[in-house]
Amino acid sequence: MPESDTSPKGLSGAIRRIALSVLGLIENRVQLLAVELQLERLRLLETLLRFAAAVSLAAVGLLLGTFTLALYVWQVARYAGLVAMTLLFAGAGAFLLWRLRDHLRKSPTPFEQTLNQLKKDREWFTTKK
Repeated sequence: MPESDTSPKGLSGAIRRIALSVLGLIENRVQLLAVELQLERLRLLETLLRFAAAVSLAAVGLLLGTFTLALYVWQVARYAGLVAMTLLFAGAGAFLLWRLRDHLRKSPTPFEQTLNQLKKDREWFTTKK
């Protein structure tokens, strides 16, 4: 009789421990996802701020520089000088956009750590028999 009394408790205790372990694992993964989501939000904000600062400073600098240079070029080369300035500034803008695109391509994959942990978990469950 004592064995039948302890067996259900032992089995139910084991099931409870397994359930608690699974819940702990899920909680851990959700916390990791939350941390990575926060990091992605900060990375996006940083990228947008960099872009806004670059565009603002470039616009002010280009306007002032263009005005100064246009006054000088008008006296020396007239329309040809203004066309050359236009091409130069358009090329500089294209270069800055290319650098921004390169920065976005080289940034880490969103939720990379969470995906790696889930792959490890899946491998662990499939290799353990």
